Amino acid sequence: MKKTIEVFVHQRLAGFMKGELQIAEFDQTPVFDGANAVRLIGTYSLEIDVPEDDLDLLEIEELEAQIVKEKGKSQHKVNRMLERISKLKAIGHEEAA
Repeated sequence: MKKTIEVFVHQRLAGFMKGELQIAEFDQTPVFDGANAVRLIGTYSLEIDVPEDDLDLLEIEELEAQIVKEKGKSQHKVNRMLERISKLKAIGHEEAA
């Protein structure tokens, strides 16, 4: 699917990024001043191809991937706790002997 978007190209006027160009979805000149001042270089319309994917399916896949990642983190924490319990039990048995 073709989609047209409008972008605003600004140039930094000060700071360590002085002279650098940046692209934004809106005109940032009223927002940034002083050390963050920018000037508007131009406004451009871009026509881009947007894939016609099922966004719900993509979100589900991303959530499932996050679940796997979180389970891995949790399992690592659980394993550390179990290891600590084992060590404490072993120390307790050593003291009782």
